[in-house]
Amino acid sequence: MTAPVRAVERAFAVLQVVVASPRSASLAQITKATRLPKSSVSRMLVTLEHLEMVEQVGRRGRYRVGPGLEVLAGRGTSPQVLKQLGRPHLENLVSRLGEDAALAVPEGKKVLYISQVVADRTVQVQDWTGHTFPLHTLATGQVCLAAWEPDRLRDYLRQDLVRVTASTILDPHILQCRLQAARRDGFVWAHEEFAVDISGVAAPVYGPHGKIVAALGLHGPSYRFPGNTDGMEIGRLIRSVADQLTAELASFPSGSRSRL
Repeated sequence: MTAPVRAVERAFAVLQVVVASPRSASLAQITKATRLPKSSVSRMLVTLEHLEMVEQVGRRGRYRVGPGLEVLAGRGTSPQVLKQLGRPHLENLVSRLGEDAALAVPEGKKVLYISQVVADRTVQVQDWTGHTFPLHTLATGQVCLAAWEPDRLRDYLRQDLVRVTASTILDPHILQCRLQAARRDGFVWAHEEFAVDISGVAAPVYGPHGKIVAALGLHGPSYRFPGNTDGMEIGRLIRSVADQLTAELASFPSGSRSRL
């Protein structure tokens, strides 16, 4: 029988303490619980943070579960399942509204586009499938931020937010108000905040355990989208379709559900 690798055992011991902590764990708490040297724990935390298995809370040296570990732990529904169930909804939205529809998933402090149906129009928007963008810069990312816990959101807003266009929201207070409206309405609009002349709307999709797993979005050139159509009406439609996808994920056969 192959002997266990001590470094791996110690890394998992550290992770177990972080996972078991309700909000976060300090270096001292982790050191005491694992009975490992403080210097060793500190080095492991640096590596685990680099791998996004853990992340620091504020500047006090406290640690909580990172986005990478959340994915490995199965808190997110696999992109394969999302694409499989979401594709018909994207195609239906494009058919009804004549603009591009897409699915994006939260990936740390960014949002990753995993599927997009492009509308057959003379003026088209770039297919963003496979690309990642800062969460605060577009509608799909903002609905993900709106679902975050308050302390995690505060940490995000304290960083130097990237400006992509002149309309990108950088003021934390203004962005908080936007996210509050997103929670109230169940959708959010973003106008030219990521790309000049592009407007988009998005709504959250939740997994079987009640965690946000994706954002369903629709976007197009600002001169025609939303155009003369009521933006609230479009938002409610997107929210309704996102709710349908949420329901489908909840009832998706457990034997066929693919988890990351």
